[in-house]
Amino acid sequence: MGYLDQRDLERYLENLERCDGRVHVLMFRLRSEDRDEGCDVEYTRNVNEVLLQMQKRRYEILDIKFHSTMRPDERKDQIYTLITYRSPMADVDVEPNLDMNNGKATLFEKSTSSSVSTSGQWKCSACGAMNSSSRKSCLKCGAMK
Repeated sequence: MGYLDQRDLERYLENLERCDGRVHVLMFRLRSEDRDEGCDVEYTRNVNEVLLQMQKRRYEILDIKFHSTMRPDERKDQIYTLITYRSPMADVDVEPNLDMNNGKATLFEKSTSSSVSTSGQWKCSACGAMNSSSRKSCLKCGAMK
């Protein structure tokens, strides 16, 4: 993989937040020796591999930013890449619930098992997954409600 070896890729993927449906970031650094005008092929391949592996794991890529710094003594660029992503939802949705008695926000879990019929959910006709009623599309397959 050029500047990004398999061990580094696995380490990056191990540090992804797991299944909470929230927005997170992943930052990593790569070296580039490509001083030519145009496309940095190795950097592009490396970032594409990280993105591909994230998407295979159902992470939604929201934004990618980078910052390049040059070390004159090494004639290499250090490229810092920041990927903003949303992690996939777990099998159990955690939704905020405002306790009106004391004004504190608490969390409660709603089952998404297809065998349990719970108000506030809908079953996707395409894949059978249970979804929160506030969702307009299926979290698992993207089919519309």
